[in-house]
Amino acid sequence: LLHALYRWSVVGAACVAILFLLLTGATQGFALIEGTDRFAYRAGQGWFFGIVMTFKPILAGLMGFVRYRLPSGRAMRCTMPLLYCALFAASALFGEKFLSLLVMTGFYFMPLLALSHGLPRRRGLALGVVAASGLIVCGLTYHVYSDYGALDPERTAQRLAGRFTGQGQLWYAVMHAGPHLLHVDRAEAGRMGAAMIARDADDAAFTSRAGIFHMVMLYAPETVRASILQNAGRVQFTGATEAYLARVLGHLPMLGMIMLLGCIGGVVAHYVQDALLAGSLPGYFFALFILSNFTSMMNQASFWQIFGARALIYIALMLMADMVFRTLLAGGEHRVAGRRARAGDQEYPVLQETR
Repeated sequence: LLHALYRWSVVGAACVAILFLLLTGATQGFALIEGTDRFAYRAGQGWFFGIVMTFKPILAGLMGFVRYRLPSGRAMRCTMPLLYCALFAASALFGEKFLSLLVMTGFYFMPLLALSHGLPRRRGLALGVVAASGLIVCGLTYHVYSDYGALDPERTAQRLAGRFTGQGQLWYAVMHAGPHLLHVDRAEAGRMGAAMIARDADDAAFTSRAGIFHMVMLYAPETVRASILQNAGRVQFTGATEAYLARVLGHLPMLGMIMLLGCIGGVVAHYVQDALLAGSLPGYFFALFILSNFTSMMNQASFWQIFGARALIYIALMLMADMVFRTLLAGGEHRVAGRRARAGDQEYPVLQETR
């Protein structure tokens, strides 16, 4: 009964998300088809659209959990890949590309890779899926960077080359300003500290220009800065954490912080694997939520996502709720096993990896 509840909860959530996205696109246009910047499009939508687009990797991960972790019939095993493909396509229609789609794919197949120790039985099928996903993602990225077909291949290739090399521009700007082994920017550290304890940390960081927005004000070209401010900071930054720490604290503290964050990332990854093996869908949702916020933090130097006061409270509540769900799950399995054993049926299906 519990597994059925898990399965149909994920199916219901996936159907609601997909239908909402398709309805939004049908009534207001799809960003990919209309040639609209995805962040500008998202800034003009309501709160529920933002939740769906933000949590779609976690939803994809839960779909993978149902498909590869829970015992299910043929119909459910066929339904989950179809729903995932629909979510993938709907996301692409709203301008999602490259990293966003790759993260979705990784979250979906994470249970398969973890349970098979990285070597799926059907390796040919797995490689085919990876190749197809890569081609689709690359094709969408090329189309978006061609201004939705307006630029010729040569100018599109130049934009793509600039995008790839631009990943290191923030680091270059920090180094060009003069490397310091130890140099604390007290004003920025104060703004970051205020954002960490604020009730709405995202808004506090944007308003005070803390974190990545501090780097935007220092180094971004005027056009880029204006675009970010116009979209209320709803832009996906990448490769910011190391440069930000070096600029605000200096290189030695940056190295120490990165090593510490690496250790914390390992703990988060272990928690995801442990929740997967435990077979608890709520616990796996909590683990994916924490992992998603951790990776986002590492990209955008938004430390309040994990270490902010409210974030720490939420994480503590999630961990306590996970413990309760696991206790109930283990108790239910033991009761079912006992009843079947007393009935003479010694071979009963239980989750072998439950801890």
